Amino acid sequence: MKNKQIKISENSVLKILAIVLSLILWVYVKAQQPVAVDVGVQIFKDIEVNWETNSNYIVTAITDQYVDVSVRGLYDKLSTIQSGDIKINLDLTEYTDGKHTVVLVPQLPRGIQLQSISPSEIDIIIDKWQSEEKSVEIEYLNELPTELVIEKVTFDPPKVTVEGASSALEDISRIVIPYNMEMLGVNAENLVPEARDIYNKTISNVSIKQNVNVSLAVNYRKTLPVSATFTGELPDDISYKIEPDRVAVLGPKAELDLLSELFTAEIDIENVKKGEEIEVAVIYPDNLEPGIQEYQKVTVVFE
Repeated sequence: MKNKQIKISENSVLKILAIVLSLILWVYVKAQQPVAVDVGVQIFKDIEVNWETNSNYIVTAITDQYVDVSVRGLYDKLSTIQSGDIKINLDLTEYTDGKHTVVLVPQLPRGIQLQSISPSEIDIIIDKWQSEEKSVEIEYLNELPTELVIEKVTFDPPKVTVEGASSALEDISRIVIPYNMEMLGVNAENLVPEARDIYNKTISNVSIKQNVNVSLAVNYRKTLPVSATFTGELPDDISYKIEPDRVAVLGPKAELDLLSELFTAEIDIENVKKGEEIEVAVIYPDNLEPGIQEYQKVTVVFE
């Protein structure tokens, strides 16, 4: 009876061991099989490339500032990712002027892996950042009246500071103040200067932080006939002509509007003869002056 009980116990142990071994074998086989994970891939387009340079340098050209980034991760994680969560920040503080090829390494949210990036590298051109003082000049946007004379243009300040890449500063031919006289009159404040190249095209990649005040000193021009003033009687057989018979006069518009002609100083013709030429001054009223120095006098020719 005792031997039978021992035999039964041994059989039970063997059965238990067989079950345990079967369970271990099942767990091992399951462990060798791939586990199905809910993983996906998502493409984010037009991710902006940003950079930081040394304060003495500036990026003047880049082959691609926007790139496409493909990432891999769990679907529930991908569903929470926005384009703004993917950053591409280039540290260019150790780069100097010239052309450089830079490998792009995006910063991704935790739990997300990079699948691909296109393009994977870009070319950039770095230039020195400089500043220069340059004189300004006026550029009239409308045709000035023929009777108007600009005698002097005053700028405040007369020079402005221009900042930009050294190559851009080299392209500057002049700094102009665009000026519409019909709208602005003879005085204007806080006008914005523009940098122009030799073809008079605006250079936009430079900075001019100062505005300029402009003041114009103007006069008006009017062409008037000149009449001779004689003392005595001109013989019947003698005529005369004045050269030039018309002169340009400069002065305030209100005073010019009152004039229709000018007169010479008095000429004594008591003993004048044919063929004689007399140079005589033109009398200009106060506040008026000849348009050119030669109009101070005219010549009276007797024929």
